[in-house]
Amino acid sequence: MNTFSGEFGLLVSGIIFALGLTGVIVRRNIIFILMSIEIMLNAAGLAFVVAGARWHQPDGQVMFILYFPWQQRKCLWVSPLRFSFSGVSKRWT
Repeated sequence: MNTFSGEFGLLVSGIIFALGLTGVIVRRNIIFILMSIEIMLNAAGLAFVVAGARWHQPDGQVMFILYFPWQQRKCLWVSPLRFSFSGVSKRWT
């Protein structure tokens, strides 16, 4: 059975979080900033799951499952925001 160490999972989570943070700092478009924040939150969820697996506790999975309703609620207001910005850019070009 192949397993990976908790250190590797946390390293991957840290790299993903750093990529998201770089996107937040570098990008100026609101859509890309929101996508980068989403990447950072997914990295935090991965860290929760890896930490829960490391200590053989379901807490990490439970925290990540509790994150899903917030993610779905966020998608409800990001999609109209995206379409409203695309209409403005077409109108001014």
